[in-house]
Amino acid sequence: MALGNARRIGNKVGAVASGLGLAAILGGCSGTPPTDLGVDGDRLKPCPDKPNCVNSFAAADDTDHHIAPLAVKQPQEDWQALQALVDKTDNATIVSQNDGYMRVEYKSSLFGFVDDVEFLLVPDAQQIHVRSASRMGYSDLGVNRERIDEIRAALGNYSVSPD
Repeated sequence: MALGNARRIGNKVGAVASGLGLAAILGGCSGTPPTDLGVDGDRLKPCPDKPNCVNSFAAADDTDHHIAPLAVKQPQEDWQALQALVDKTDNATIVSQNDGYMRVEYKSSLFGFVDDVEFLLVPDAQQIHVRSASRMGYSDLGVNRERIDEIRAALGNYSVSPD
């Protein structure tokens, strides 16, 4: 009888410990914020050598990473529309913003994974360059590309044809 109670208590303790361990692991899915993001010269940082990032500065033949920049007809107005769109997105937080540059953290609702997304306005080219990268893991299963495509659609922009 006492042995049965001890086993049940042990099972409950084990289940609670497992649950706490899983919560700790998943709670840590936000990863460490990168310190090297931003504009380098007139470009955004290249993607790492794994398929969890898209970047409009990547070579057009780099099918894992290349994505077209957002086309803009009225750069300042479209930039403000992008800021408003990001601002009203529940899982997005603007981390930094200055003249023509914006860094945003997008947090997944299920596990709390954080992706770092950057936007760079180039008014003369009528483009907003983009970089969207997962902080953790190897593959993002296309989430970053899909996010940029959704933003493009929401803004009513079409891809700029590669040169």
